[in-house]
Amino acid sequence: MIKRFLKNKIVRHTFYWMLYVVLNSLVYSQNSEDFIRQAKAFLFYMPFTMTIVYATVYFLIPRYLMKQRILLFIAGLLIIGFTGSLAERTANYFILIPWLFPEYADRYQILSTSLIGTMISNYLIVSVGSAGKLFYYWYENQKAKQELAEEKLKTELKFLKAQVHPHFLFNTLNNLYVLVKKKSDKAPDLVMKLSNILRYMLYEINTEFVPLSKEISIIKDYIDIEKIRHSSSLSIDLKITGEIKGKMIAPVILLPFVENCFKHGISGRIADKWIKIEIKIEDDFIDCRFENSREINQQEDKDGYREGIGLNNVKKRLSIIYRNDYSMKINDQDEIFCVQLQIKFN
Repeated sequence: MIKRFLKNKIVRHTFYWMLYVVLNSLVYSQNSEDFIRQAKAFLFYMPFTMTIVYATVYFLIPRYLMKQRILLFIAGLLIIGFTGSLAERTANYFILIPWLFPEYADRYQILSTSLIGTMISNYLIVSVGSAGKLFYYWYENQKAKQELAEEKLKTELKFLKAQVHPHFLFNTLNNLYVLVKKKSDKAPDLVMKLSNILRYMLYEINTEFVPLSKEISIIKDYIDIEKIRHSSSLSIDLKITGEIKGKMIAPVILLPFVENCFKHGISGRIADKWIKIEIKIEDDFIDCRFENSREINQQEDKDGYREGIGLNNVKKRLSIIYRNDYSMKINDQDEIFCVQLQIKFN
C-alpha cells in the first residue's frame, strides 16, 4: 500500500495539497464553522500557490538551479513569486473578499505591504516542494551512481573470472603433458582429477558463491595432481580444521594461492622443497595460511614474489567481492614465503 502510494505521483500530489488546505485551515480557524470558511479560502488560494510551486519545481530548478545558474534561478523565483502573489491578491480583492470575507472589503488592498507577506507565505510552500524535489534528484543521482558502480564491478568481475579459465587450463594441461610424456601409470587418475577441476572451472565458477566443501575438494584434487608430478621431491602438508558444512565462498578464491605455492616453492635450485597449507574454519570466517620454501636471495619484486595472472586476479576479486570483509598479509623471509588470508563469510 505504501509503495503504491509513493509510486503514484497523482496520489502523492493530491495528498500534499489536501494536507496544505487542512493544516492551514486548522491554524487560521477559530471554530468548526470558521474551519469550513478557511478551507474554502485555501482551496481558492491553491491554484495560485500550485502555479508558483510547480513553476519553481519543474521549470526553475531543473533549468537553472541544477545547472548551477544561480542568478537566473533567483531572478526567476522572484518574478514567479511576485506575479503569482499579485494575481492571488487581485483575485482575492474581486472574488474571495466579497464572497467569504465581506467584513474586510473596506480594508483590503491589492498593492500594500501585505503583498510581501503573501509572497513569503507562498515561498514557504515553495521551499517545502523544492526540498522534496531536490531530495528526489539527490536520491536518483545516488541511486544511479550506485547502479553504475555495481555494474562496473560486475563487468570487472566477469572479466576477471573469464581470465581464470584459460590461465588455469594451460597450467593443468602442462601437468598432464609431463605425466603422459613420462608414460606414468598415474596419468589416468590425473585425467579424472583434472576433469573434476575443469568441470568446476567451466560450469560452477559463474555463480556468485559455491559451497566451501567444493572449493576445498578442488584444492585437494589440484594438490594430488602436483604430488603425482613431483613424486618424493616435494614435501606437502595440508591441514584443514573446523566445520565446512553450510559455509559458502566465492569460487576459485583460495585455489590461486595454492597454485602460487607450487609455482614459487619448487624451484630447481631449492634444496629442501616444501609446502604447508593450513585452512581453519570458524563460525563466521575462514583463516588460511599458504607457506612455501623459496630460494635465498631470489630476485623478486617488492611484494616478495612475481605476481602472475592468477594471484593478481584473485586479489582484485577479493577487493570486489569481500571489500572490507577480508585481510591478507604477506610475510617474506629469506627461505620462507607466507600468505595469511582471512575472509569473513557472507
